[in-house]
Amino acid sequence: MASIMLMVVCVLATMLVLSYVWEFYGEAIAMRALALPYDEVAEARDNWRFIWTSFGFAILSLGVPTVVMLRNARNLQHMIEGLVAAQNAERSANEAQTRFLANMSHELRTPLNAIIGFSELTEMQIFGPVDERYRSYARDIHSSGVHLLTIVNDILDLTKSQAQNIRLDMKNISIGPTIDSVRRIVAPLREKGQVALTASLQENLPAICVDEVRFRQILLNLVSNAVKFTPAGGRVSIQAREERESVVVSVTDTGTGISDEDLPNVVKPFFQVDSSLSRKHNGTGLGLPIAVKLAQMMGGRLTLESELGVGTRVTVRFPAVYLAVTSAA
Repeated sequence: MASIMLMVVCVLATMLVLSYVWEFYGEAIAMRALALPYDEVAEARDNWRFIWTSFGFAILSLGVPTVVMLRNARNLQHMIEGLVAAQNAERSANEAQTRFLANMSHELRTPLNAIIGFSELTEMQIFGPVDERYRSYARDIHSSGVHLLTIVNDILDLTKSQAQNIRLDMKNISIGPTIDSVRRIVAPLREKGQVALTASLQENLPAICVDEVRFRQILLNLVSNAVKFTPAGGRVSIQAREERESVVVSVTDTGTGISDEDLPNVVKPFFQVDSSLSRKHNGTGLGLPIAVKLAQMMGGRLTLESELGVGTRVTVRFPAVYLAVTSAA
């Protein structure tokens, strides 16, 4: 903007100087060369009249745009200051929210762990025989406590991921042991839902550089969701392969699927697909959004494909790490 204004000023000044030169010298030279009558006194008076008139127009032509530009610059400065203040306020609010949720999480986890622990001890009759009815109550208390603790952890993880406050311990890992671990963790859920779970890994897969705990959390969210929303007799499969210098892990199910209208929304926090099967299961709708955020933070990418009534495939890919193999001498 400043360079354009300077160029305009230079052009106007040049035109003004040239017009003055012509008015004072060019006209007199032309009149004498053509042997036409020339009144120097009258011409001098006209010249000064022209000078003052053109000078006034020059002031107007430069002054008005200058005033407008200064006003716009001032408004732009105020706008920038307002945006910076709003950004700082939002950052402070996010930090305050994260601190509050962290404190709340700590305050909730302590009694919840006690509830979960004592209900488990009661169900196992560690302190002595307990009536079967009370054992059933203890199981309900235990499952409710675990569910509530899961919700607290999910909300805290989502808040931290949105504020980029999750600390990552990045290192090269092989994904095989992590997939085996996830299969063991979801085994009770799979058996309860009567869902088959299989895994197929390409041989000699390269490593990936991730936070192992967070990578396991991503897979656990994806596999548990697939098992939870697959009807009895259905199948869930985990596949891992190398593709274009990336390690690609896919979780495919034969569940209820997601409609095209709901597909863009399922990665949004707290969104739940409104189907009869989905409403049978508890949840906050945070598993998939958390997986998306964690994958992005670790340099990966998560994509979703689904067809209503057919099933869903969630694919997460990370850059492959090719480790040098040293042979023994």
